[in-house]
Amino acid sequence: GREGRPALAARAAAAGGGLAFGLLAGMRPASALLFAPAAAAFAGYGWRALGDRELLRRAALWGAGAAVVPLLVAGLLWRSHLPPWEWSGYRYWAPRWYNATGTTFNLRYALHGNDDFTRGPGGRPIPNLRYYAEILLGLPGLSPDSYLGRYWPPLGWLAGLLLAWRRRRHPAVAAAVLAAAAAAAAAHLVFYSLYFFPAARFLLPVMPLPLLAASVASGLGIAGPDAAARGAPGRRGSASIRLGGGLAAACLAAAAVAGFAAFRSVPVAAFPDHDVRAAFAAWRQLPEQARAAIVMPFDPVEAQALGLLPPPVVRQLRSWGALPPTIHVRRLRAMGLIPLIPPSP
Repeated sequence: GREGRPALAARAAAAGGGLAFGLLAGMRPASALLFAPAAAAFAGYGWRALGDRELLRRAALWGAGAAVVPLLVAGLLWRSHLPPWEWSGYRYWAPRWYNATGTTFNLRYALHGNDDFTRGPGGRPIPNLRYYAEILLGLPGLSPDSYLGRYWPPLGWLAGLLLAWRRRRHPAVAAAVLAAAAAAAAAHLVFYSLYFFPAARFLLPVMPLPLLAASVASGLGIAGPDAAARGAPGRRGSASIRLGGGLAAACLAAAAVAGFAAFRSVPVAAFPDHDVRAAFAAWRQLPEQARAAIVMPFDPVEAQALGLLPPPVVRQLRSWGALPPTIHVRRLRAMGLIPLIPPSP
């Protein structure tokens, strides 16, 4: 019936939301865990608004959707004869920072920064807490490639507060949304400020919050209030609100374009995949003796990641040549997994 359609749509939305959460968990499990406080805030509102039974139905659908991607990732790892619970190679490639909890997470990183990973102007270390606060607020001072957006995030956070104030007639909804957004932003800020390696991409899961708030507020402003319901005197106020919404949308778009232009101006060293493929193809055409006498013209770890070294191909190669001095090879030598190069006489 008509009354059942909204419930079905809400349950489908719950399953879709769980699927999106599972996708986040598959890409960055830590960020998924950091949304637990936000989920608790929404669950509290759902319990008050829907009751126990409907909340459990939607929670079950949400959990089923959230399990799809993690189970798929674990199954692929198991099929590849890898531990299904190890989703990150950070411990393998950076063992120095994962030897102890005090090295991976430390209050010193939040307050003073990590000297080995500089993010400040001129290559100086800055406190991780300040670094992430400047990214969340879009404040100038960092290099363009450190931002997920410049200037527009404050508009978004302010728009979120204005939207919550507009919903003051429904305080439970406003409180749940504000609590969830604040919990998600604070959890990411605290967790990654203590982490040894600062990177703007860690805040990607929370940056849609100010963007969504700014977009919704601009759209509502452009639409304006219902002047017919308010009477003729409201038309002047409606025009002012529409003008303000249009200006806000224009400022948001201008800030986004300016930030994108600044990001595009940063020089980037490009290493296209076709160079590795071409070097690998040429290397395979060499005779065995010639191949063994030269340095490999490609990174074998990168070639393996590109699918160029499956077991049938490896069985056909008898001579490989010397390993190139790439970052992967240097790290493997430092870990003792590859013998060090003996000093030349």
